[in-house]
Amino acid sequence: MGNPTKYVAERISLVTLRFVCYSASKLETSSEEVSMAKAKAAPKSTPSKSKTVSKADLIKAVAESAATPKNDVKSVLDHMLQRISTHLDKGKKVQLTGFGTFEVRSRKARTGVRPGTTEKIKIPASKYPAFKPGKGLKDKVKK
Repeated sequence: MGNPTKYVAERISLVTLRFVCYSASKLETSSEEVSMAKAKAAPKSTPSKSKTVSKADLIKAVAESAATPKNDVKSVLDHMLQRISTHLDKGKKVQLTGFGTFEVRSRKARTGVRPGTTEKIKIPASKYPAFKPGKGLKDKVKK
């Protein structure tokens, strides 16, 4: 199965990226609403086919809104994700007030059934990264 700590770190990075990208898409939506309010007569742009915001899209949006070079934003985002992964790998929780908490949770060992053969198999205990959204993020998503 490979190195379990590397797997946990990779999963944490994915979870982190998904939530950070989701937050950025919400920020982009609110800035779009402001610009549409300023220019009501302007034609609507064609909507994106994908509902997923990539890391590059996130970096571009933050760089533009903060008037900062993309390379600096990319470096900060990469370091932030690396630090979150490192702390979770050590068993610590990472709490971002108003956004949420990243943590490592454990699954107990259990018995399962192999698909197609009905053979009983033992599934070992494992750890996995988890994210619990904070009140601020929950309220933002509800709107």
